[in-house]
Amino acid sequence: MKKTVLAIAVVSQLPCAFYSYADSSNADTMVVTANRFEQPAKSVLASTITVTKQDIAALQAHSALEVLRTLSGVEVVSSGGKAQATSIFLRGTGSKHTLMLLDGVRINSSTTGGSSIGLIPAFAIEKIEIIKGHRAAAYGSDAIGGIISITTSKDFTSEHQGRVGYGSHGHSLLGWKSVGQLNDSTHGEVIVSQEKSDGYKVLAASPDSEEDGYKAQTFVGHLQHQFNAEWQGKLTLHKADSYAKYATSNMIELKQKKTDTESELLAGLLRYAQGDFFSELQISTRYNEATDGLADDSDAKQIIRTRQNVLSWLNNSVLADVIHLQVGLEYSQDKADLLGSYSNSYDETEKHMQSVFFTSSTDVNDVTFEVSGRYDDSSTFGHHTTWNGGIGYWITDELQILGNFGTAYKEPSFNDLYWPNSGNPNLKPEDSKSRELAVKGFHELLSWELSVYRTDLQDMIDWKNVGGSVWKPSNVARARIEGIELSATVETGPIEHKLSAAWKKAEDASDGSLLDKRAQNNYSWAMLYSQNQWRGTITTNYVGNRADSSKWLGSYITVDTGVSYLWNHQTSIGIKVENLFDEDYETGYYGSANTYYKGNERTLFAEVGYQF
Repeated sequence: MKKTVLAIAVVSQLPCAFYSYADSSNADTMVVTANRFEQPAKSVLASTITVTKQDIAALQAHSALEVLRTLSGVEVVSSGGKAQATSIFLRGTGSKHTLMLLDGVRINSSTTGGSSIGLIPAFAIEKIEIIKGHRAAAYGSDAIGGIISITTSKDFTSEHQGRVGYGSHGHSLLGWKSVGQLNDSTHGEVIVSQEKSDGYKVLAASPDSEEDGYKAQTFVGHLQHQFNAEWQGKLTLHKADSYAKYATSNMIELKQKKTDTESELLAGLLRYAQGDFFSELQISTRYNEATDGLADDSDAKQIIRTRQNVLSWLNNSVLADVIHLQVGLEYSQDKADLLGSYSNSYDETEKHMQSVFFTSSTDVNDVTFEVSGRYDDSSTFGHHTTWNGGIGYWITDELQILGNFGTAYKEPSFNDLYWPNSGNPNLKPEDSKSRELAVKGFHELLSWELSVYRTDLQDMIDWKNVGGSVWKPSNVARARIEGIELSATVETGPIEHKLSAAWKKAEDASDGSLLDKRAQNNYSWAMLYSQNQWRGTITTNYVGNRADSSKWLGSYITVDTGVSYLWNHQTSIGIKVENLFDEDYETGYYGSANTYYKGNERTLFAEVGYQF
């Protein structure tokens, strides 16, 4: 019998437990994102993937996007490099259907619905959690396909490290991270980085001399304090300034444009814990300003400015040692405005939402039950109710079978509703239902998971040309996504194998046509070698055939490899080659110019790290 409720109660009372994590190769990995409280991964009734700092280092990844490409059920489709527009499809749903969290704060755009995580420096990431399937009952709008949560804060340890790297296309990285105790009760962390690249020719039809480069400067700060045995506090600041060049078309000619982005996230958390009860109050504000214009600065700039404010209060308790209950309240406010050369702004520039939600789980012998529900009251669409139910049964101490069913929804964005001369204020939220059946195995040298799922979406928002160059959105589409996923981690001496496979059919339910950019088959095999001072990795990714704007994109295989050497206890040297065999492939179709987005050619990146 798995006493998961008792385990949750114990870990929730550990000092600053919500800042500390376990190695993902351990079956006792702790997960925070699934139900908004820390619990053993084995107690989560959902398909869950945990990627730790050690996993990221083993892959020699330079961004979260490189890690996500290797995971079952996750597709990353870039319109260029990691600074350009990137779509993340979780179980075949769109980028706007995946909730993105950065240190516990929602970072989905109020204007587009998606989010950009490509420029978060990989060495700053402590953990990535991916929860696949509906989680709207816990988080509200956006969590149709699931959640991707990135954590940069570290537990109460001391560490200082610097990173210097250089590679193909003038790609360079400078980074520093310091973590340590300020006194017996206070812990601080500072991360600074600068990354830039000349880029490559992203569109096949662009001039050979044109390169779509980028530059990003990032600052991250965390301050944690233990006031006494019951009270803890934390402040988090993220600040980033970047620019990215990209090619665009006015139906006549291609032009190169540039987007300058300034973003800032500030969050404060206060936590009280006593006995079987703990309560968290969090307030956050996120600001983003994107300035867009020609790369040569010869035109007037267009500016989109957004701000998101969120106040949440979570209360957790264990009743009679067998029932874990969480009740929460949340208030969110979104603002958006169009400035610069835009002649008009949005018809409405602000919306807000009040929410109440609960999650409850319990064990009865070898059976775990979980139920959650949420009520949202939106200033734009009125009330919306979502719920999720799950049941898990331990067949043996190493084998579990589980099932899930839930509902979710996605509110239209500011662009959908109010974009000048194109928005449709009569749009309805997108609704969905999802069900899943999975089997998980936890063995000494092998862990694996097999899941089967189906998601049905209705009132999907689709933008279509209504004449000339005018596009408008409407609730016209219904989608059905069915899939099978298999993932496994196997240890064979000094080599660890991470394998994943996903088969899915994502189609328009009205006519059976395939949804754009979703491959029907994805496979990945990562081999990680570790022996004495040497580390090595070989990662093979297969992406199957895809449809895109009535065009057909062929399948392709890429192989990445890297090796690193620990020179001494402080210094490491690493070299990584991406797209080792220089595979020529397309990532998408750009209809306005009748051309294709190209994947990057073979690249090399060398890096030196120093830690003390």
